[in-house]
Amino acid sequence: MDARLRISRRGAPSGTGVVALTAQDDTAAGGDWFDVIPTPTGRLALVVGDVVGHGVTASATMGQLRALLRARLATGTGPATAVAELDTFTRIVTGARAATVCVAELDPATGTLRYNTAGHPAPILLAADGTATYLTPTPTAPLATAPPTDTVHEAVTAEVPPGGALLLYSDGILERPGITITTGQDALLRTARDAFRNTVLPVGAPERAAERLCAQALELLTRYTGHSDDNTLLAAHRTDPTPPLTLRLPAASGSLAELRFELGLWLLNLGIDGAQEIEIQHAVGELATNAIEHAYNTAPEGAHPTPPPADATVEVRADIDAGGKATITVIDQGRWREPGSADAYRGHGLTLVEAFGELTLTHDAGTRARFTRALTHPVALDRTSTHPTPAPPRRPPDRRRPRRPRPHHPDRSGGQGHRGRMRRPAPQGLPWGHHRPDRRPDRRRPPRQLRGEGPVPPAGRRPRQRHHPHPHRPRRLSRRHDPRPRPPPPHPLRVPRTL
Repeated sequence: MDARLRISRRGAPSGTGVVALTAQDDTAAGGDWFDVIPTPTGRLALVVGDVVGHGVTASATMGQLRALLRARLATGTGPATAVAELDTFTRIVTGARAATVCVAELDPATGTLRYNTAGHPAPILLAADGTATYLTPTPTAPLATAPPTDTVHEAVTAEVPPGGALLLYSDGILERPGITITTGQDALLRTARDAFRNTVLPVGAPERAAERLCAQALELLTRYTGHSDDNTLLAAHRTDPTPPLTLRLPAASGSLAELRFELGLWLLNLGIDGAQEIEIQHAVGELATNAIEHAYNTAPEGAHPTPPPADATVEVRADIDAGGKATITVIDQGRWREPGSADAYRGHGLTLVEAFGELTLTHDAGTRARFTRALTHPVALDRTSTHPTPAPPRRPPDRRRPRRPRPHHPDRSGGQGHRGRMRRPAPQGLPWGHHRPDRRPDRRRPPRQLRGEGPVPPAGRRPRQRHHPHPHRPRRLSRRHDPRPRPPPPHPLRVPRTL
């Protein structure tokens, strides 16, 4: 049975998952690169390369090598010939010496794999039952390191079984701080096997095997050891093809809802993102609306349109090729009407469709509108640091017993005693009243939240105080509660008599 590669959310077309992680957190420029190229023969070329160094200089050198290799593979050149031409070009590029690259060409229908590793780590082959093995590397030195007469470029043949996957990676995932290369190879092989089986983190894991393989391998291997080099992982999963979509709907406006629903399910099986699905739905809906509204309209220009016949239909066909390019065709049996210019707000639907993809119109016993678009997605670049910042140490609680305040003792607030002061509650971890060691604690009862009579407020927030409008100003006391000494009352004998 024919097998094709499906699209994943994270990277290039045709069922591939890609995760890239730069060595420096403050810049996204690095020497690693990846590429997924559909060839004219129906095969898929997978590339992962590494240029010595980091930063903008390595990124500029990488761009030159990537452009040349992509141009050669896009014309149908095999892996061995493409690497040989890249080796010749590397000798004249400054800073490109000792770069490594792995080029693999996969036939999705038969599973035949041809690859060449020019000093690059060999790919990992995963079977449908979960077994993982390293492929045999080719005896090719890194680019521009051996004399041209002694350099041998040859391709090794392997086979990816149905339901299997292929994982390409850069050496940064093996050469992590504190471990050897052998330990890194064993850890990568074990993690890739478990991630492909979905036994590592099954809850919340990505549904696509290619995406899960890259994301979990990078997360688990660099979480505790960190990374000192760029890391790039590229995975391709050989799956069964998504069946084509064929719909024959009545030429009525009510059929557009069914078209959107069926087309949405078909796009959902491909795993594309929401933004691209909206654009495809908009383009196909515009073509179907034109067929319903104009194909079966026999009224003259400017007159009220006539309804389509009862047996009029609109056919929609959707399919995807091995290179990840979707083709959606809208067919009607009516006549073609040129877009009119009478209304300035109409007649721009075909221009909008051409902005979303390639549009081809054929007029033969009806109209056949063919919309083609390559289903590709941007790669998520993980720039977060793998070393979590430790939390600051908390201040140990002060467990000293509070001193009993002296009643009616004047303080610094203007002669009022402790009965007239309102202190703020203590921070988290300190006893009540000891948030200011230079002052005496308050004798008032703590708020009801701290007595267990209500909900505890969140950390760093003062509980509500109803009895005082401001926490820093003393309460104005009445004369009855004023602790300050009052002058004695006048003697009763000295009170003058009233005449």
